[in-house]
Parts: sequence; structure tokens; C-alpha cells
Amino acid sequence: MLVAAFESWIDSITERGFDEAFLSLLRANGYYDVHFTHGAYENGRDVIAKLTENGRTIQCAFQNKAGDVSGAGWDRIFSQLYQLVRMPPGHPAFDPALPRRCLLVTTGRLVGKAPACAASFRRDMASQGVEFDVMDRERLIEHLEGTAAHETLGGGSRALVETIGAIVGGKVFGAQLERLFVRLVPSSPGTDAAAWRALLDNSICVRAFSQRNLPFHALTVLLNGIRVGACLGYASAELGQAVLREAMKSYSIVGRCLLKDFLEAPDDPKRWLELVGGGGASFVTYPSACLRVLELLGLSVLSFQEEGRQKDAAECAQLLRAVVEGQPGCAHPISDRYAGSLSCGLVALAASGFEETFRALLVDSTNWLCTRYESSDAGLASPYATVEEEVRTLLGAPFEGIELPQRRASLLAIVLADAAHTFAPDIYADVVNDFEAVGIIAQGLHAEDNASACQVGGTHTRPLLRIAYPATADEPLPHHALQRTPRTPERLVGPSACLALAALIGDRLFSDCYPRVSKGGRCAFAAVQ
Repeated sequence: MLVAAFESWIDSITERGFDEAFLSLLRANGYYDVHFTHGAYENGRDVIAKLTENGRTIQCAFQNKAGDVSGAGWDRIFSQLYQLVRMPPGHPAFDPALPRRCLLVTTGRLVGKAPACAASFRRDMASQGVEFDVMDRERLIEHLEGTAAHETLGGGSRALVETIGAIVGGKVFGAQLERLFVRLVPSSPGTDAAAWRALLDNSICVRAFSQRNLPFHALTVLLNGIRVGACLGYASAELGQAVLREAMKSYSIVGRCLLKDFLEAPDDPKRWLELVGGGGASFVTYPSACLRVLELLGLSVLSFQEEGRQKDAAECAQLLRAVVEGQPGCAHPISDRYAGSLSCGLVALAASGFEETFRALLVDSTNWLCTRYESSDAGLASPYATVEEEVRTLLGAPFEGIELPQRRASLLAIVLADAAHTFAPDIYADVVNDFEAVGIIAQGLHAEDNASACQVGGTHTRPLLRIAYPATADEPLPHHALQRTPRTPERLVGPSACLALAALIGDRLFSDCYPRVSKGGRCAFAAVQ
């Protein structure tokens, strides 16, 4: 079963959306100084890396291809292979003074005359002092299983085996995702290779869900990869930062591949209803999809901004705005489970200077929330609710025969009030007054700066009961004062890491990072202008 999962992952390894996972595979097998160099000036290389073997440091270069390579295929790629071994790339990390090993990576096998061509090419290059080799399907599986010749780390963990089993058996739903995937987070990685192996195992599970056409499950597992990096940051700042950056990139790149069909029609509700299945269930599935897309685009915008990729951030922000303006479900979160997703969208809109769209989403979401709590004593379900409880709370209010417990607490209220206080202070008092008018109690958890606070049920948290919001935005929020400095994940890569954790965990928001997103000013729009 695990080998089948490995093979499925290998089948996707050269798709651009999965390149980051290939980098993790190399790092998990002892390669370092790894760089993705695919582009106009790659000179035949997709990836470069170094490897220390028997006391000797080797400069490696990889050219990745999908599927089998036949004799005709070899002829087509020969010029790239020649560049691979003869022309050094312009990347500053490539050391031409080191012994060089060049590898053709294929997710299939060499067939036809290709094996003979490869052997001849290997001999020719060896006579010129350059080592050439082929990493085919079987050798990729050796690396995944931890049986490669230079491997010092074992293969997939027991947790990975059990997780793949649960995915294949179709036994993973709702809150079960949290209980299952938190086990892939290493409590103590021991080595750098073990840390990257944890991220790689996470990527294999992403692929398993993707193959079963469960893109939103896969998106949640991508968030778990960010948690892997965040928790590592508490043990080693340098390693945690590196893993966090790769996990954030993977979330954005792979996430957009997973939700490609949605992103191709950002302002077409009819198309999105078709994608989620339509019918009576769409009252639940459509807004859920809207909030998850909001989460993906919001985190991507913030991550791009933190990396200094302003063009990418601007393009993604435009797409985010189109989704919010075109999909009414974005303002209709069906339970507190989606508070973190809504937070990502709101903060990214504010950070991008889209004041009108930000205000519309904030006001519409506030109206939706107040209407739900005014029309039913049950309000909306908690972040700990099962899928059945979530749906029953959302749909059961009009029916007297369905008994629902009274619930006035709301995590979504914290998102909306805190976002208004930070980014739109002129409407903050209206938002808070609306909540008071319908009896909504803003309630959640404050998480301290500790790795155990990165999971449901972990320690180092305190309840935020009946948050007393000040009358005006001129007064600071008392619960923000509980964490005046950036937490470790935020310090390593930026606020996007904490917002990603909030979207994953579901019962805490890390909203004290909002003022830092606003870049020192109370109103982000004034700062952008």
C-alpha cells in the first residue's frame, strides 16, 4: 500500500506543482544547498544540489522528465543532457570546481535503445571527468523507502503507513484530519534529513488525497506541512525557517493546482456550484469551497508579499478580489471552523489596499453572522463540531423537530471585530454594536508562543471568554496585549505562517498579528496609499 502511494507520488513528481516535494526528497536523502533552477537560463538543469559521500563533496545537477524515455525520447532530450553535463548554470550556488554528478531523473524507465544510449553517454562523460547517471522509477522508490546507497535515514514512518491506510480506506473526515495528520509532525527531528522527511511524508499524503479527487482535504494537509515547519522552528530557527519557506511555497503552488478549476472561473457562481456538486447539499458545500479558496489566495498573497514577490502578490490579490466580489458564499461561513479561512481573506485584502472589497466582505459577513444568531439560539456550530453537527446547526434552525443546543459564542465574531479594529476603525463600533444587539459572545483561545500550541488540545493556551471589546477603535484590544511580540513562526517567515496555523487548527486565530500586517498603522489602506 505504501509503495503504491510512493508510485502515485512519483507519477506527479515532475509536474511543476510538485517540484517542491522533489526538493524535500533530496534533502531527506542527505542532499543540501538544494536549489530549483528550472527556467530560461537553466542550461538543462531543473535542480542543483550538493552531496557529501565518503568524505567527498559532489556538485549534483538534475534534469527531470516524466514517464518512460524511449530511444526517440532520448534523441529529443540529448541537447538538454549535453547542457546538463557540459555547461555550468549561472546560479551562484553551483560550484564548478567540485566533482560533478549529473543525473537524468525520470518517473518511468529507459526503454528501447535508450539504456544503450545512456550507457554510451555515461562512458563518454566519464572520459571527460564528469559522472552521469540515471535516477529512474526504481531508484526514486529506493530514495522514498530509505534504501538508497548513501541513505542514513529510514523510510516512511509508521505514522505515514497508518495515515495512507486511512486515506485509502476512506476513513478521514472533518476533525479526523487533525488527529491523523498531527502525528506527521516530528516532536524531535534529530537530523535535518529527518525534518525534510517529515515534509516529504506530508507531500505524499497530499498526493493521495488529490488522486482521490479530494482537493480540499489535500489543501488541509498542505497546511499541516506549514505546521511541520512551524514546530521545527522552536527546536532550530534555521531549519524551521527553511522548512517553513518550502512548505509555504508548496501550499501556494500545489494549492493553486488543486483548485485550478475554481480559479479559472473566479466570478462565476454557477460554475462553482457545478464543481461542488450542486443540488440541496450546495447550501453547505458551496460556501465551504468559497472560504477555502479565500484561505488559499489570502495566504498566497501574504506569503508573496513577505518574500518580496510583489508582482506575484498583486496578481494573486486581483484574483482574490475577483473571487470575493463574484462569489457571495465568501461572506457566508457555515461554522466557526471557517474563521481562520475568513481571516486569511480579510487580512490579505487589507494588506493589498483593496478597501472597498475588504469593507464589503467585512460588512456582509457581519450581517450574515448576526442574522444567524438572531434567527436561532443555536447560532453557528463550534470549531470542534463534527460535520454532522455543523450541518444540523446550519440547516436545522427552521425545523422545530430538530433539537439544537443554545450557543451564543462565536469565533467568527473575533475575526470580524479584530479586523475592523485594525483595518477599518471607522466601522468598528458598528460591528461590535451589531454583535451585542443579537447577543453574540466573542469567544476563542489565546495561544502562547510554544510548539504545543500548534495543535488542537495542546497545552500553552488560555480561554478568551466573553471578550470585552472597547467602545471605540482608539482603545487597544486587551487580548492583543497578551502577545505583544511576534511568535516564532511569524518571526521566521512572517504573519502568514500564524494565519495558516489558524486556518488549520480552527479554534484560535493569532489575530494579534493583524496590527503587524498593517505595517505600523491602524488602517492598512492609509499605509498602502
